[in-house]
Amino acid sequence: MLGKKGAPMKKNTGFTFSEVLIVVAIVGILAAIALPAYNAYVQRGNRLDAKTSLESLRFAQEKWRSNNITYGGLADVWNGTATKSGHYGLSVVSSDSVGFVATATPLGAQLQDECGTFAIDQDGPLTSGYASKDCWAR
Repeated sequence: MLGKKGAPMKKNTGFTFSEVLIVVAIVGILAAIALPAYNAYVQRGNRLDAKTSLESLRFAQEKWRSNNITYGGLADVWNGTATKSGHYGLSVVSSDSVGFVATATPLGAQLQDECGTFAIDQDGPLTSGYASKDCWAR
């Protein structure tokens, strides 16, 4: 086909509206599948913050106890009120000469985590009423 002045016309190239709509739908479906899996992966990684901070707090309690009559409060053995990366809030629920209980309560995005609050005492992780053994294991 010839256009004005006798030059051949170029064929229009590009995407139709329906093609763009199909691509947008496919991307939306993939995002709907991938986003929850990604969030679960991030939450599982952030659990490590609670577990390592509680174990560090446990060792700090033992160090405190070796120099004092009782286990200490949070201010005695920890700098601040949050875990090292800030995904959990730390507290020492009870402490005396016999033992202590410390908890890591989820903050921010970790509030959606199925494991909830982690707890530890002088003997190790607590699972009754707190995060399960599965949560401590993964």
